[in-house]
Amino acid sequence: MERTRTGYVAPAPLFDRLVDLDPESTHEVRPLRALTLPDLMASIQREVERLLNTRSSLPFSVLEERDLTVLEYGASDMSWIGPMGDTEKRQMLQHLARVVEAFEPRLRSVRVTLKEYQANQGVLIVELTGSLRMEHLTESVSFAVAVRTKELSDGI
Repeated sequence: MERTRTGYVAPAPLFDRLVDLDPESTHEVRPLRALTLPDLMASIQREVERLLNTRSSLPFSVLEERDLTVLEYGASDMSWIGPMGDTEKRQMLQHLARVVEAFEPRLRSVRVTLKEYQANQGVLIVELTGSLRMEHLTESVSFAVAVRTKELSDGI
């Protein structure tokens, strides 16, 4: 499989194939079976954001002591995030990288850095860097995702 910016580089993951990209249409013009490199990156970013905004039912201390399986899918509860010392920040970023490596098989050697903490909105903006690995494709990647640290109430 040749690596190009416009050619197909990877098969479409199951969940990407199940999403209706045009709900108003009564039929699909072309079934989604393969992804271009930009589509692949968008797919990975969506999945990582979904993963990091899903909360495992286990506390951080327990998650750090075990191998992660589908039963521990997601990141630990982050409602404790507030003013962080260097140790807490390092632990949290290492935890997020570990979660991504465990549950996003297309990424390897993941590093997470904190770009911004929007305390009033309960959102961390983190940047992920790593290696994208798909069949004959290996590429360095970097992208930002927003991670909720707390659920915002909408007045209900």
